Amino acid sequence: MMVANQQHIAEMRALLSGEISHPDDIQMHADALADLGWMLAGLFPEGSAGPTSRTMEDAWTMEEDFAARVKAFRDATWALKTTAEEGDNAATLAAVTAVNGTCRGCHTPFRKPATP
Repeated sequence: MMVANQQHIAEMRALLSGEISHPDDIQMHADALADLGWMLAGLFPEGSAGPTSRTMEDAWTMEEDFAARVKAFRDATWALKTTAEEGDNAATLAAVTAVNGTCRGCHTPFRKPATP
């Protein structure tokens, strides 16, 4: 899911900057991110970190904080979807940046560094 988020965000940035010329795809990527935003909460039930997971155990000891950050991502992706529907590229790009900020907002406290 995280890879899908990254790919949709990168594609939206390219579309909104004019680097890629498929303006009809903007809404498709925004809709996909909103769908992923709704799915995120169900991906991390307590104890779900496996041997390859980068999720810190604190994610479950700080349940309210973790849940709030997941909700922030979901809310930001929904705002992105509705902003993209309005067709304002500058506002949509700002909404993409906001979504990306919620990713960092969760990864910083709850994600282990990558192993070299």
